[in-house]
Amino acid sequence: MGVMPPGYGAEGVPQYGEPPAAAAGQVGSPPVFVDFSVYKKQGALMVKPIKPTWAQTPNGGWKMERNGAMLFELANAVSPGERRYNWDKKVMIGLQANELSTILAEPDANHDFYHDTFKGQQGREGSLVKTLKWSKAPDGKAYFINATVKDTANSINNSVSVSMTPGEFYTFEQLIKFAIPYMLGWDTVFTTTSP
Repeated sequence: MGVMPPGYGAEGVPQYGEPPAAAAGQVGSPPVFVDFSVYKKQGALMVKPIKPTWAQTPNGGWKMERNGAMLFELANAVSPGERRYNWDKKVMIGLQANELSTILAEPDANHDFYHDTFKGQQGREGSLVKTLKWSKAPDGKAYFINATVKDTANSINNSVSVSMTPGEFYTFEQLIKFAIPYMLGWDTVFTTTSP
């Protein structure tokens, strides 16, 4: 189980950040947006990388403010069997490197991730809760991802379930393995030049 770290947006979604080189004005390239998508009859899944955010230290160095994450966006089909999706009522939840590693280490096991956006905030705790459940199909031919959002302030209680084939899982696994060092900022240590 995980708790969303401080600095996440009102929706419980981490904000985009710039690597130290870009934050220092050394890189002038525009932002790049990518995703891994799975479209099924009952729903759709999009997984998007979120870069870590950085802050400059008094000595001119860089310190990571927030780790990166993988944003899971799930939407139900508009009607059963139709491959159009209700993205207006999507469920979004960001998973951290350790949560993703838990899935990859034991993909055939059941995993539950619970994020209380306002944990520790008196009077708001429990008012916006997101969960993601990972499980393997009984026949072993697919993985299921079920995500829910409960927002008591806005009377929202949405749930979405999407399946992933072994081939789709293989692609997902390779992307996550590639992304984890970047989510933790380790790439920056080896690519940023010292002042």
